[in-house]
Amino acid sequence: MGARRAVIDRVLARAIINSRGNPTIEVDVVTGGGIIGRASAPSGASRGRYEVVDFPEGGVKAAIEAVNRVVAPALAGLCVTDQRAVDLTLHEVDGTANFGRIGGNTAYAVSLASA
Repeated sequence: MGARRAVIDRVLARAIINSRGNPTIEVDVVTGGGIIGRASAPSGASRGRYEVVDFPEGGVKAAIEAVNRVVAPALAGLCVTDQRAVDLTLHEVDGTANFGRIGGNTAYAVSLASA
């Protein structure tokens, strides 16, 4: 894969409805070569006290805003083949122990779309 083809150019997020009829986030990671990775985040029916926050305060809308404001600029220029760098960047831009700023579902969808 050529270097430019694998470099993240854009990260786009949208709200979708999951299989339980609840809103969640879907993310596209687009490379300079036009390759698109797409993933959505399922929401579990139960949550344990040690799980990350699914969405930041404000829900799916706030998660989409976090992708546009914080996540997309931080990932632009990274190589999609470097999953470790993508995931470390997600942790860095969030800056919390439980993904309280961008949401665990956001991090999951971005990471999986990059993979």
